[in-house]
Formats: sequence, C-alpha cells, structure tokens
Amino acid sequence: MRRIEITNSAKAILEALSKSDLNKSIQLRLQDISGPVEEKGEMPPHLLEALYNYSLMAQNYSETSSKMAQILSLSPLTKPSEWLVFSTDPNQLFQIRHDLTKYN
Repeated sequence: MRRIEITNSAKAILEALSKSDLNKSIQLRLQDISGPVEEKGEMPPHLLEALYNYSLMAQNYSETSSKMAQILSLSPLTKPSEWLVFSTDPNQLFQIRHDLTKYN
C-alpha cells in the first residue's frame, strides 16, 4: 500500500463513520441499556439506521479501505448477522465505542 492509498482509505472510513452517526447512536444505546430488562434485546431504530448507513457506505470502499477497516476491527459493522449482539451485549457496544473514539 502506498501512503496516498492509506491516507485516502482513512479519510473514506472516517467520513463513513461520521456520516452514519454510528458513534452517537452507540452512545444513545448505551444510555438506553440501563432501561427495563424487556427493552434490552430490542434494536433501537437509531442504531439500526446508523449500522445500515455505515454498511452501505462501506460497500463503496476501495480494496485498501476494506483491508484497513478489517484491520481496525470494523468489519462486524457491515454484517447484519452480527448487529443483534450490539443491541444485547453492552460489552460489545463499549468495545466498539472505544474503538470508534480512537478513529472518530
């Protein structure tokens, strides 16, 4: 990978994270998790929308951007089959939010 490819890939990933409002949606979900037990397994619309928007943007990543997102452990954010865990497991949300704050 050339330096310009890495720079452009980082910009593309940061832009997708920012435009999707993923960090904000995760923060809102973490606040909601302290709610009643029956609500903990539900996927809030704001989080589902943010994950969906990010995954759509990630589909347009270059090969280098895709590799970089994988290295940064962002791949689960593009896999709907893994989204439910973000709604039910606070530890997963805390980890992703921690990772996102490093990049965003």
